Amino acid sequence: MKKGLFLLVGGIILIVSIFLISFYSWNFFNKRKPNVDLNTLEIVLSDEGSVNLENQTPVDDTTGKAITPYLFKVINKSDVKAKYQLLIEDYVSDASTELLSRNYLKYELKQDGIIVKTGNLSEISNNILDENTISSKEEKKYELRIWVNETVQADNWVGKSYNYNIKVNPIVN
Repeated sequence: MKKGLFLLVGGIILIVSIFLISFYSWNFFNKRKPNVDLNTLEIVLSDEGSVNLENQTPVDDTTGKAITPYLFKVINKSDVKAKYQLLIEDYVSDASTELLSRNYLKYELKQDGIIVKTGNLSEISNNILDENTISSKEEKKYELRIWVNETVQADNWVGKSYNYNIKVNPIVN
């Protein structure tokens, strides 16, 4: 009887030990990154969130980099670090106006006063202006300037406009 009771108690202890070791081992090796709520990144725009370059004339780079920038911020309201993409999306505001090609536009993007990208707008891949990481409760200020390249012929820009929206796309790992 003592031997049977000893085996029963030993078996229960063994099963509970195996269960606990398995649980803690699984938990240790499968630590998950904290979930980032997709609504914790916010973009604060200086106006309605869109810009219209209409009746703008071609200018050189020095003049283009001196035009009034479009200002916006990306704010991380979460308690964890997050990755994001800044997207630029074209749109047509008026069906009667033809969209100016990105081939004729140049841009400069600054983050917190430092130039992060500059070049031809047509070279932007998949509409991604910038890809970055933002710490918890951090705010990043951006300035975007877009101008018509000085080498563009008049028949390529007269009567056309370029309209765009800036959006933030959280990247979930």
